[in-house]
Amino acid sequence: MATIYTLADLLSPESAEDALDVLLTDLANEGFPATAWDDFDPIVGLLRADARALSDLLQLISNVSKAGLVELSPGTDPGSPGDWLSLLARNYGLGRFGSTFARIRATVAMSPTASPYNLTPGGLTIEHVAGGARYRYSSSPEYASTILAGGSLVVEFVAELPGVAHNRALGQLVAPVQSIPGMSVTLTDAGNGTPQVIAGVNAERDESLRARMRGRWDTIGLQKTSLGLEFLARNTPSVATPITRVSIDATNPRGPNTVNVWVATDAGVPVPADVALVRTYVRDRASIGSDVEVYAAVPAILSIGVTVRAPSAIPADVQEALRLVLDELALSIPLGGTLYLSRLVDVLQDESAGVRNVDVSTLTVNGIPAVGDFVLAGPSSVAVPGTHTITVLG
Repeated sequence: MATIYTLADLLSPESAEDALDVLLTDLANEGFPATAWDDFDPIVGLLRADARALSDLLQLISNVSKAGLVELSPGTDPGSPGDWLSLLARNYGLGRFGSTFARIRATVAMSPTASPYNLTPGGLTIEHVAGGARYRYSSSPEYASTILAGGSLVVEFVAELPGVAHNRALGQLVAPVQSIPGMSVTLTDAGNGTPQVIAGVNAERDESLRARMRGRWDTIGLQKTSLGLEFLARNTPSVATPITRVSIDATNPRGPNTVNVWVATDAGVPVPADVALVRTYVRDRASIGSDVEVYAAVPAILSIGVTVRAPSAIPADVQEALRLVLDELALSIPLGGTLYLSRLVDVLQDESAGVRNVDVSTLTVNGIPAVGDFVLAGPSSVAVPGTHTITVLG
């Protein structure tokens, strides 16, 4: 009689040790002296090899079984056996958002005693003094321009590598990579409180892609559910930075038939032009008679102070690695979500960076101290990385 496997069996494959137990039990039931064999017996060695191969096969079957389920399909999260989720998303007419390159605005100035500098696209590279991220002059103006002695020019630079790690904050120091006497470069406000003209983001997280897949079918028909509105906001075309975090208040917040939608990106608050695109796209496709308004999420600047022990690591390397970890953690919190202290400690306990012990000394949101697990203030609030203080002990 054939063995019947349930979905739970397919999703929970046996380990190599479990498979070995099954093989030994089956052989014992067939009359073989399985209980008399010790670990050094050649037949046990052969059975272990068979058990490992069987376990690998069962793991593959498990991955294939999960691949067809939105909530379980393996994606790009750490430890994933492969990006099956992106393959499944194609059945929903969706593709994973790719990473983008940060575009930052800066003022290039020459001292009164310096020689004029001919600025050409790609000809000037600057770098973040503390982190080493590099940016090349790209455009605005998109032509060669000469900066005279004592003069300055506001221009844009594009990061050499994509990702959120290349976003900068006002006040951070940058400098030319080339040795150019008399030149100084200062990050300049791009009109949104940051030097980012376009924010750099990493490839879309699995949870964001799953959210878009869940909402796909709620867009069918004239009447749009909350999931349908969320899908529209997340899939607005032509935005500079993909919308990956959405919160919806469908409790008639502004009167009968009103809905409020707050949006954010993996880099934090979206630029006004993107919010306007989302507003138009969603309102044009919302249910007849409904009054939908789209807002940029309100930033909650998250600054964390920690002390870690990393006896065999270089302190500067640990600080940079943990700063990126803390930034990623802040940007992964859903709108109005919760930052759990236990999760904060877990992500900081990074053995690959040589961290052994973690002590969270301070946690502030918009400059206000927070204690324990912190809940963002309402569905319109988005966590944005602030200035972290990381002390590394040997």
